[in-house]
Amino acid sequence: MFETALALGVAIFDRPKGMWESRSSIFFATTGGGIADNGQIWEIRENPGGQSFLELVYESPDSEVLDNPDNITVSPRGNAIVLCEDGGGDQYVRFLSRNGQHVPFHPAGGESGRLSRQTSGLEPTA
Repeated sequence: MFETALALGVAIFDRPKGMWESRSSIFFATTGGGIADNGQIWEIRENPGGQSFLELVYESPDSEVLDNPDNITVSPRGNAIVLCEDGGGDQYVRFLSRNGQHVPFHPAGGESGRLSRQTSGLEPTA
């Protein structure tokens, strides 16, 4: 069955996890996808004519940029995808804008015990 589906052009995803519906789109993460095997973010979108399209939104080039995304949600305004990492070493909550800009948040802990945003031009709630 796998070989038949592959011959027909079926999409294959590496460790699909996390899914979020936002407006007329469904976003999901593949924890081990991509050339670098550090994860991908996908969008299934339905156009007004009723056709569905699958689009690769983002592919991590390196574990320092995005390390195996797992859980996913979309900001209430729809301008940022919120991701939790599930790789090795330090793990972050990251925001990914619609144009591919990203910003990591430090993990909870440290002196303040709060999440603190690193400096960047991305304003995830704007």
